[in-house]
Amino acid sequence: HNVDRIIRITPELHFEHRIHEAYTGIDIGTKKRLNTFVHHYGYAYKNEEERIEKSKRNRELLILECEEHPEDMRMRYQLVLDYYGIHEFDKAIEAALSGIKIKSDSQYWDALHTEALYCFQAKEDWDSLIRYGEKFLNDRLFPNDEFGVRQYLICAYWNQKEYDKICDLAQKVIATYVDYKKNPAKYDANQLMRDEFWKIDKISKMLIFIIDSALATNDSDVIDKLLNHSIREELIGLIHNDTYKTW
Repeated sequence: HNVDRIIRITPELHFEHRIHEAYTGIDIGTKKRLNTFVHHYGYAYKNEEERIEKSKRNRELLILECEEHPEDMRMRYQLVLDYYGIHEFDKAIEAALSGIKIKSDSQYWDALHTEALYCFQAKEDWDSLIRYGEKFLNDRLFPNDEFGVRQYLICAYWNQKEYDKICDLAQKVIATYVDYKKNPAKYDANQLMRDEFWKIDKISKMLIFIIDSALATNDSDVIDKLLNHSIREELIGLIHNDTYKTW
């Protein structure tokens, strides 16, 4: 996870918010990416009760921040993460959808869409995932989250045995993934560096759903698309990886 960590201190620099503080008051200008990394372990809890109590404290502060700054999508995003971190998926969905109603150009606003779909998936509420996912595709999201919406939809359609709808999405998602492999930097811009949708496990599961759907519907166009040499390595990996074979 790439974050800004080395910045020049100026008189204007200050931190805002009661929790998940962020610096503001300066113009970043040019950024340089370092290959240095840090292990961040977060809090070490003695038991589950202690973790939930910490989440409760965070949540109270986050709710207060959202009430005082309703258009601050970063705070809304953090509230959603806090809810689903303790498996309160309904509250996480409610928080995400209320933020989405406030149109914003913040990258955190885009992320609320895929976080809501993640919660529907965790609940295995496929009907709601499909209803909102199809609606979200009209919201012109950043590329990572737009790809993520389609990824969640493919999973939901597969569980509902709507294989033809997966084939309708297949050409688009395969083309996007091939393009991402050619130029990942284009997708990194303004994406919170949230790269989970491009990780091999998610890509592999998506490909399995597409292959199964293409065979079920005898969709030769999708099968041709799957034979793109750019994803040959991923397809071979499905055969040789024990986890993917189980899927």
